[in-house]
Amino acid sequence: MIHTIREIGLIYKMRYKKPPNHDFRKAKKPAKEIIWLYGIHPVNAALTNPNREIISLMITENTIKKLRMDLLPDEIKNLISIVDKSKIDSIVGEDKVHQGIIVETKAQKNPELDDIIKICASKKYSNIIILDNITDPHNIGAISRSAYGFEATAIILPKNGAPLESGTMAKAASGALDLIPILRVTNLNRSINILQKNGFWSVGLESKAKTEISDEKLPNKCLLILGSEGRGIRKLVRENCDTFVRLPVSEDLESLNVSTAASIAMYEWQRQIRQREQ
Repeated sequence: MIHTIREIGLIYKMRYKKPPNHDFRKAKKPAKEIIWLYGIHPVNAALTNPNREIISLMITENTIKKLRMDLLPDEIKNLISIVDKSKIDSIVGEDKVHQGIIVETKAQKNPELDDIIKICASKKYSNIIILDNITDPHNIGAISRSAYGFEATAIILPKNGAPLESGTMAKAASGALDLIPILRVTNLNRSINILQKNGFWSVGLESKAKTEISDEKLPNKCLLILGSEGRGIRKLVRENCDTFVRLPVSEDLESLNVSTAASIAMYEWQRQIRQREQ
């Protein structure tokens, strides 16, 4: 039976005295996600990050002998539990290379775009990495590691579609998740537009672009935009790219892994910037 809109409204009122969550302004915000980070480098970076909220720390006897316990603050020492490897395996999985140490923590607070703009305003050079349609946490972690190594200012991801912070991502980043700001934005295109109005020039990395990256004079304030290996940069995001460049790879190779391509592109930007400073 097909109901009119009015009839549907009457049925709804009969079934519910008040619509659930009728006042969205009063709806409770979801609590921060609890995650487990594993491996010496990710855990060490988390423990030394003043913005991290640490809940507990588990270490095996073999691993604790390798750590400088005297360097840890008392509030962290009080959270330590000495456990067997099997206990850690049961939490993060036997297949994870945890090196006998895991930390329970809350996911990091999402930085604000305005904060990044303020940081960049005081710099002559800034490179912000924008990841569009990239869903593999290993790739995001690896890109984060390279971004920190090549002195990028920040990484921007869309809130929808991109994986959340996790132990897998942190392990691939080898501690870099706690060293470089990672923003998750509701509207990627709007964020690109705002950054462009603040002096940034957007460079899309595409395998079919006419210009090789080394032949392009990369901007001092650069938005390096990367898409997934299969689908590339989405159409609406492409429309916000000021220019496109490609890497000089063999024509027989369709594409590189996105984290590898990102590293090469970030290196080239840093190389050009250093050359200008000579």
